[in-house]
Amino acid sequence: QVVNMMGYYHILSLPWQAQIGPSCGLAALRMIREYFANTNNDGNNDNKNTQLPSLLGIAQERGYTMDGEIFDASNLLELAQQDCGISCEMWSVQDQFQPAQIQEVLQAGGVFVLPYDSNAGTRLPCKIDGRGAHYGVVVGMLVMAEQQPQQQEQQSDNDANRDSLPEMIKLHPLLEETTTNASAAIGSNGNVFLLVQHSLSPKLSIAPWSDFVESNQQLTTIDEAKFGKSNSTNNLHLQGCVLVCRSGGT
Repeated sequence: QVVNMMGYYHILSLPWQAQIGPSCGLAALRMIREYFANTNNDGNNDNKNTQLPSLLGIAQERGYTMDGEIFDASNLLELAQQDCGISCEMWSVQDQFQPAQIQEVLQAGGVFVLPYDSNAGTRLPCKIDGRGAHYGVVVGMLVMAEQQPQQQEQQSDNDANRDSLPEMIKLHPLLEETTTNASAAIGSNGNVFLLVQHSLSPKLSIAPWSDFVESNQQLTTIDEAKFGKSNSTNNLHLQGCVLVCRSGGT
């Protein structure tokens, strides 16, 4: 028996910025800072013209970085709270970063900064012990669920009326469509994909939630070939960490 699947998604629109040097964490904060500034702007153009402080300069003054790299997620947390006006807290990836909780934060307009190993070719999460450590911003979630009978009938009608992009017809906003199957998929952590924006490409990295989690859980080693042995003597404090960012920080 063929099982028809439907995708339910929720995604936020964040401005994209490219990183300069190994500054993916700082670039992630800049994107989030601009996103919340635009969200809370309410048509006030004065805020748009305000010169924002250099996160790289601040991070260097505090000894967090040499060239933009941030090896400790708690340093990024402090920058978000103290210098970006972002309400930010650290979550445990294993205990708190679950699909139901991710959905709740995204629905409220919040985002996550998630460290993971990034494959140099595909930019998808991989497992190389932290040598490809990268920060991404979780801006959305996609859940694949089995279609209910009434949805299959509607899909057939839509397919009969369209000749192009049939797959796009299957996508409906996750939180605006009541479906028991999608809720069950979220509750069981099954068929859940994260939509991650990052500073190496304007294209989103889309992979199973479990792939991002497993990649995060093995971040233990600094790439000596890239950052030198002096930096490799420091510990990589990214494993098990994810930052939850909301507007309204002080």
